[in-house]
Amino acid sequence: MRGMGFRNLINFNRALLTQQVWRLIKNPGSLAAKVLKHLYFCSCSVLEAEDGRKGSFLWHSLCLGRGLIDAGSRWRIGCGSGVSIYNDKWILHPNSFRVVFSIVRDDIVFVSQLKTESGAWNVPLIRHLFLEVDAYVIFSIPTSATHVVDTLCWHYTADGNYSVKSGYKLGNESEYLNRASSSGSGLLESWWKTLWHLEIHTKVKVFIWRACRHWIPTRQCLAARHIPVEGVCPICLRDSETVLHALWGYKRLKTEPVACVFMEKTSFANGLHFLDFILGFFKCLSKGELSLLCIVFWPIWFVRNQWVHGERENMAETVLSWSINFLLGFQDANGVCSDKAVSAGSANSPGSVISNGYTDAKWIPPLGELFKINTDAALDMENNIVAVVESDAKGVVELINSGRKNYSKIGLGCLDITDRLRDGSISGIQFVARAANNVAHTLAKLALSVDHDRFWVESYPDCVSHRIQKDLPC
Repeated sequence: MRGMGFRNLINFNRALLTQQVWRLIKNPGSLAAKVLKHLYFCSCSVLEAEDGRKGSFLWHSLCLGRGLIDAGSRWRIGCGSGVSIYNDKWILHPNSFRVVFSIVRDDIVFVSQLKTESGAWNVPLIRHLFLEVDAYVIFSIPTSATHVVDTLCWHYTADGNYSVKSGYKLGNESEYLNRASSSGSGLLESWWKTLWHLEIHTKVKVFIWRACRHWIPTRQCLAARHIPVEGVCPICLRDSETVLHALWGYKRLKTEPVACVFMEKTSFANGLHFLDFILGFFKCLSKGELSLLCIVFWPIWFVRNQWVHGERENMAETVLSWSINFLLGFQDANGVCSDKAVSAGSANSPGSVISNGYTDAKWIPPLGELFKINTDAALDMENNIVAVVESDAKGVVELINSGRKNYSKIGLGCLDITDRLRDGSISGIQFVARAANNVAHTLAKLALSVDHDRFWVESYPDCVSHRIQKDLPC
């Protein structure tokens, strides 16, 4: 549709219909849901109802949107008593959401039977029934200490609620992958898997994913969606600003160290699709070099945007040093060993580009007769071990305090925390910066190295002594 950016009106209409089906699922008490249930699905759910010939035009339209729900939804496990191990979608495997293979036993049918009496996963039983790849994913699914019901969630949004935007993208996904299969389906699948497992910040992964799909606002992408802009690059004023040109065609970059590191490893053609360009790097770079390259594209895009919006400071010479510092800082914070190719780069910071504004924060003692509980979390990404819940995670604190419905994995933990807050012994939860929570953060890191509970009463371990002394009021 001209001017609105819809490339496929059929998929967009289907995404809108799917939203109505989602509302029927999540709001069964609404008048529309009650009327439709009485007419078409008295003894089953809306997803299981048949699309009979006698149905109204409205019902036939809703049935058209159910296919998208089936493709993009899965069960978030609570108690697990209503989810079938073998027939329902509940495993976090992309696309299928089902187990790869398992030993079928007649006496074990529901997910709740894979848990112990305390609600934790039955590790020996799961390792016996499932392949290692399935068992690993099952252990990463959080369990609830309370009797939380199982709920259907939408996999492609952060909060588990369906959105028309994510539904429309999912509808176009299969068409895009069919077009991109010319690069080799095996290589393409391997690239996506490698990208999402790189030890880099999630926002960088999402940016590269969007760039590979031409979903960043370059002049050519905007013009293709009938937005009234010229497709010429605003910097060189000569070539068409494709995604590849915007992220790798800035002429000055060819004389900078960033180009020297990577240019010799692959060829560059102006009309090349960015996905094909990145696949060329994927074939010849190590995992560490690939991580650095993905981060390099991030400040290049930032420099481009500065130029477009009038802030034309020359920052090209800081691209490589900034990228190396950003990568090393992220890996150090997450306990990841740095690649030699990355560690050998420049270690001089180009400035306070990674500052988050909280570095000057300090722990403040509680007022009056109150006492304060500081908590933090440390994650073992390899073994899926969670040490403790964060209170310096702003998004989590806001979610708990807002009371919004959240069907994601993190929403399950927030439900447990909310239940514990109802007894009145804790007045509330508030966000504090990491710099004001260093003692709890250090203890969380320590928890990763022990395999049993440890408690300190009127004492503390040596690793936090200097941090406690720093937090004491003068």
